[in-house]
Amino acid sequence: MPELLDPFEPDDRIERALAESRSHLLGNIPQPGLGSVSARADAVRRRRRLFTAAGGTALAVLTITGVRLASAPAEPQPGPAAPNNYTMNTTLTSHTSTWAGEGIEVLAPDRPTLNVPGSLYDVEFADDRHGYALAADCRALPTCTLTFARSDDGGDEWQTLAAPIATATPETLPDLVVLNGTELVLGGSWHSPDSGRTWAATPVDDAPLAAIPANGRLFVAGDGLRVRLAGAGGRAAKLTTVPAGLTVRWAAAGPARDGAWWITGTSDGKPQIAVSRDAGRTWLTTTLSVLNGDIGNIRIATGKDQIYAVVTGRATIDGTHQAGSPILGLFRSTDNGQTFALFEGFPPAAAEDTVPLPDGRVLMAVDTDPGTWWVAASGQQGGSKITALPQVSRVHRTGAGYVAFGVWGMDWAAFSPDGMSWRRLGLR
Repeated sequence: MPELLDPFEPDDRIERALAESRSHLLGNIPQPGLGSVSARADAVRRRRRLFTAAGGTALAVLTITGVRLASAPAEPQPGPAAPNNYTMNTTLTSHTSTWAGEGIEVLAPDRPTLNVPGSLYDVEFADDRHGYALAADCRALPTCTLTFARSDDGGDEWQTLAAPIATATPETLPDLVVLNGTELVLGGSWHSPDSGRTWAATPVDDAPLAAIPANGRLFVAGDGLRVRLAGAGGRAAKLTTVPAGLTVRWAAAGPARDGAWWITGTSDGKPQIAVSRDAGRTWLTTTLSVLNGDIGNIRIATGKDQIYAVVTGRATIDGTHQAGSPILGLFRSTDNGQTFALFEGFPPAAAEDTVPLPDGRVLMAVDTDPGTWWVAASGQQGGSKITALPQVSRVHRTGAGYVAFGVWGMDWAAFSPDGMSWRRLGLR
């Protein structure tokens, strides 16, 4: 018998059918496994969340500001962004909701919000006021439409700008690198000297380097460790002083508070950490104890008095490989990185970056369903879940603090300069 329709209600059968088709399609997209070089594991997890969000609907608000794009030899330039009819919701009050637990608070101001199509996947803060964000709308798979936004007031208000990369696939979503606060590199191939107002193609890489120049940014490339150079049009050059035998899988984008540069990887199959205190000219290496599983990545988090190394990968239990990206080991150093000891009682998984708190504790997002916060006290073994805080999917370190994604189990993000106080961004 055909479905009877209420004459006073809209016919939504087509929309429901499309939504079911999208859900079926997204549910059958294969996810890449943990490979021999698995530094991309965090990016894969981020894209998987975009797939999940692709079936939803979002409205973009604010008027898109047109920008001038410089010439590009490799691909056609996008035209000026066309203005749209989206409007800002200004009916909200100044009320702020607060979630608090274990001395950590998450604030959610009730304010106008910029809703962009799709989901946020990269947010970077150059300082406590200037932030940049990328969102991807992957509803028309295999193509994702990208949105670039900027904030000049600490993440309260945002405006969208045209970007030279308008579309990508889930496997080629471009990252965003902030160099001198207002100098940006998008996807490694486009450079903006003025906070995204104008763009030009990045020049050919420079000659190899033996030291990291001021305001440089490290990243791992297919041919080894590279430095993105500030004030050079977005150029990148290979760093030639990497310790012999170390296969680099992760590098801190910038230096720690004391100026030290940290990189990690494997040597002879064992997890290894290297630190340089002279801008990459020389390195001190430390080999961690052998772990029970295949090593995927090793991330360093530097606090005031303690340094943490989080090793993730694929665990082996009773000879059987488990799911990828659990924590294989959480190590801690109390002697400025000279030695590391295994920290017992770590959580089952970690989503991207760990946050050393000012009071000596360590905070992280645990990649479970739903995602939760986990904290461990300084000088104590083990840790605990913070049930009073909202859900979270992952935490990402930026140049000026940390950004939490998937807060409240949705597309909200929150920023914190120190990991203690988080404030919801006016963007989702």
